[in-house]
Amino acid sequence: AGVDADPDGLRLLGTHLREQTGGASFREQHVFLVRYVVDRAHVEGEPSAGSDADDARFFERGGLPEPMREHNRRFAERALAREEPGR
Repeated sequence: AGVDADPDGLRLLGTHLREQTGGASFREQHVFLVRYVVDRAHVEGEPSAGSDADDARFFERGGLPEPMREHNRRFAERALAREEPGR
C-alpha cells in the first residue's frame, strides 16, 4: 500500500530545516523537510498512515482535515494559495 507519484509531475513547494533542542518529549535533532505537490492525475495508490499517524488521506482544495496542527494548516493554506508551487 502507499502512494507512487510520477517524478516528472512533482513540483517543489519548499524546504525547511527544523531544529528540536530538547524538551520533555523530544530529543535534540535536526530535520530537513522537502515538500512537494503533485496533481492527483500523476499519482497511483492511496495514502496509508505510518506508525506516527492515525490517518492518511487525500483531500480536496478547501477541505483541510480537522483537527490539524496550526503550523501544518498554515503551510497547507500557503501551498494551496500558490498558483505555481515552487516557482
